[in-house]
Amino acid sequence: MNPASTAHAVQHGNKPATTRRTAPRLFTSALASILLSTLLATGAARADGVPCSLDAYLGSFETPAGSGQSSGNAAAIAMEGDTVYVLDRYSGVHVLDVSDRSSPVPLGSSDPIYSAYDVQVVSGLAYVLSSSGLRIIDLNDPGTPVELGSLEPLRQAYVLCVAGTTVYVASVYDGLQIIDASDPAAPVLVGEIQTASSCYGAEVVGSTAYIANGSEGFSIVDVSDPALPSLVVTVPTSQSVRHVELQGDLLYLGNGYEFQVYDVSSPDLPVLVSSTPLASNTGALRVVGPTAYIAANGTDGVMVVDVSNPSAPTIRGAVQVLGGVYDIEIRGTTAFVTDGEYGMRIVDTTRTTDPLLGRTEMPRHGSRRDMVLDDAVAYLPLSKGTYSSQKAGLQVVDLSDPAAPSEIAFYPSWESMRCAEKVGDYLYVGGDDMRVFDVSEPSTPLLIGYLHPDHSTLDMEIVGSTLYAAASDAHLQIYDISNPQRFSLIRSVDPSDRVGAYDIAVVGDRLYITDVGDGFYIYGIAQPHNPVLLGYVGPLAYARELVVVGTTVYIADGGDGLVIMDVSDPTTPVTLGVYDTPSLATGLIVEDGIAYIADDESVQMVDVTDPTNPRLLGWYAHYDVSLIGKFPGTDVLFMAAETRLFSALDVSDSCTPPCIADMTSVNSGIGHPAYGVPDGAVSAADIQYYVNAWVAGDLAIADLTTQNASVGDPLYGVPDGEVTAADLNYFVNAWVEGCP
Repeated sequence: MNPASTAHAVQHGNKPATTRRTAPRLFTSALASILLSTLLATGAARADGVPCSLDAYLGSFETPAGSGQSSGNAAAIAMEGDTVYVLDRYSGVHVLDVSDRSSPVPLGSSDPIYSAYDVQVVSGLAYVLSSSGLRIIDLNDPGTPVELGSLEPLRQAYVLCVAGTTVYVASVYDGLQIIDASDPAAPVLVGEIQTASSCYGAEVVGSTAYIANGSEGFSIVDVSDPALPSLVVTVPTSQSVRHVELQGDLLYLGNGYEFQVYDVSSPDLPVLVSSTPLASNTGALRVVGPTAYIAANGTDGVMVVDVSNPSAPTIRGAVQVLGGVYDIEIRGTTAFVTDGEYGMRIVDTTRTTDPLLGRTEMPRHGSRRDMVLDDAVAYLPLSKGTYSSQKAGLQVVDLSDPAAPSEIAFYPSWESMRCAEKVGDYLYVGGDDMRVFDVSEPSTPLLIGYLHPDHSTLDMEIVGSTLYAAASDAHLQIYDISNPQRFSLIRSVDPSDRVGAYDIAVVGDRLYITDVGDGFYIYGIAQPHNPVLLGYVGPLAYARELVVVGTTVYIADGGDGLVIMDVSDPTTPVTLGVYDTPSLATGLIVEDGIAYIADDESVQMVDVTDPTNPRLLGWYAHYDVSLIGKFPGTDVLFMAAETRLFSALDVSDSCTPPCIADMTSVNSGIGHPAYGVPDGAVSAADIQYYVNAWVAGDLAIADLTTQNASVGDPLYGVPDGEVTAADLNYFVNAWVEGCP
């Protein structure tokens, strides 16, 4: 099939070939032999070999907010050459010159379009789907866009593709709709077919359409007669197909948490070739040569999958992208993605990481508010959720295998639980009431003490037989717990003008407590039951969790990120530094000079060895991360979303740059599980691995730099979409130099 005749080829512009080489074959063979014999004699250099989550962004563009919106909302993207068309949900189509990836240049934009979903561009004509139907806009002169025509209404039509002058629209309610746009001023609906109860996406190649039917699988439709499309076959799948992509005779599916490949050489009898489980629900999907790029809905950015062997796809890792990736375009090894409120991002897909050790969807209970880790077990108090099925209680999770966290107990409660503290075999749980559990056997927590206080507890600290509680509307309460079965309130401390205590910490004879929307207070507790106010800092934006290390206080301050303060003189705390996180800082751990911050859409890892100059080491995108926990001295960080997801992340050496020369493991050949997996040593095996990829013209591996760019040139080390002698030279230099 000639790719130029397919709707998808038109849809995504002229993609570079996936095996472009300028070196003759004789040169290739000779050079490979010389390289191997020469480099074998030089010995092996060392590499760090640790997953790295450094920023892969090359450039970005934030779409302006539409009428009545607080920010932009980039939804879809199309490309022609070095021109990118970014569709914002409410502010229209924005045209950019991206010939300099690091600095996109706006060229113009269309008028605002309300509730827009998808855009495709052919020869400067933009086809836009919105809640009001199809619009055709001439953007050949981006400074003066002209709307040529429209077709209204189309019911819940979210995805389109264009082949020549025919537009194919996937409508949730009406199935595949076929529109003749030969006269852009008067597009006409000429045919439609309902393939299932829902239609979410379409790919059209020649006279065949491939339809994503959601939970009903996918369909193949003959569209040789646009007025009378006919169903060829419908194939049920295990999950929900939202995205399809055709390459040759292979159909690639985003099927919920699976990536599937079907052989459709016989359209009436598709054959499943492979099914690969994924850690994240699939979004937009693109396949370029031997590589598939999959948008992970809100968790893993863009997943990169090697499909050179369609029967056994290999996940290379993910490129971290903050926020949810809605649409993707690929040029060479560069991905252009729409990222909702963050706009359009340009990312290097060679900067993949795979630090996720495991992710589990726990049974649906209430909302998580705190996490206590002890002896390979996590205790999570839960408050009532939005829905009646989301019950309050205590969730106990086994972490002995970080790759597979599992719930081992759930203790239901009528009242919301919000915080916990463990001392010996006793777990103290606060919330709308106070409870004490014997957890000597974690799988069977036993209630031994109960108290119903006047105020809800949001956090607690225990020192000896005294429990200090941050109360939501009473600030600080002090309990005697010398008898866990009959503990009692000793005193309440309730200064004026406080809003609501949130977190508490005790270090030595000082107590620190945050007040949401107010600030934080410092008390002297030389006499444990008679705290004395020493100092106050405020107002702070939304002071949540705090950590005290010596005389330094670290505060997760909501929208203001991480705030670091010197409290060596508690009467006059001094701000040392601030790190502004991208979203909403709520959870915090500080260990060995690194602050781990739960920031709603990601975990941020910040170097705080110099408190006056906190700097980003790395980050990991994760949907709705509200809690984090870490066993001291380990490299595993546990992340909990507010409701179901529970994940384990390898955070070792998150700041170490990737080692170009470390490509595979010693003594591993094709088919071996460690083939293509860095092993921390730069050896002859890496040369062999790279030369094989270079000879094959594998862009994802072999394209390392721009032709004719030398050291010092901004394009040196920037892939250019071709595999040339420059890439080979770049790799050899990196191999000889070794890695830190």
